[in-house]
Amino acid sequence: APPAAAAAVAAAGATVEGAAAGGEDVEVTFEDFRNKFRSRVAEMEDKRLFMVLVCSALHKFGSPTHHSESLCESVSRVLGVPSSYTVFPSRLILSFHSSAGMLASLPADTRQFVLEPTIDLDKLGQVNDLVLAIIDGLPFPEARKKLAELLACNSGYSSRVTVAAHALTSASVAMLLFRCSYVETLVCLCGGTVV
Repeated sequence: APPAAAAAVAAAGATVEGAAAGGEDVEVTFEDFRNKFRSRVAEMEDKRLFMVLVCSALHKFGSPTHHSESLCESVSRVLGVPSSYTVFPSRLILSFHSSAGMLASLPADTRQFVLEPTIDLDKLGQVNDLVLAIIDGLPFPEARKKLAELLACNSGYSSRVTVAAHALTSASVAMLLFRCSYVETLVCLCGGTVV
């Protein structure tokens, strides 16, 4: 390969193996470079989509905004996805920055989502555990598979059981902690059902 082409490929982040070791010329074709570039761009897009799903899952299942932002930024650093996150009670703003090196042509991208948060502490705990496992070194393909399984499975409790639990919890707190009368406890029971 011409020295200029090999230097351009090396500067773009591709590895030219053997050239430095034996002093031999290594032929690096444009096809090889393009295929490697495409696979790395696809991998980065896959990681960006994964980050969207992680942030959405944390928000959807009831994670506090500051906690969601902190966890997403940590996972982004581990995965090598330069990005920043802003989480509001009903809106997510994810900004992916352009990468250096070979992927410099992958454009910066800002995505905004309007989500209605719910509270599912069981799923939130599972997503939290998955995020902490990623930070501790869980490989990306395995993490992606686990997240897909987690999002595909239904919640452990039906909506009727959840509504009944909210109502009984509200009434119990009113009666036991605040020593409310039966009428006030009934009002709290109704309020817990609505919430």
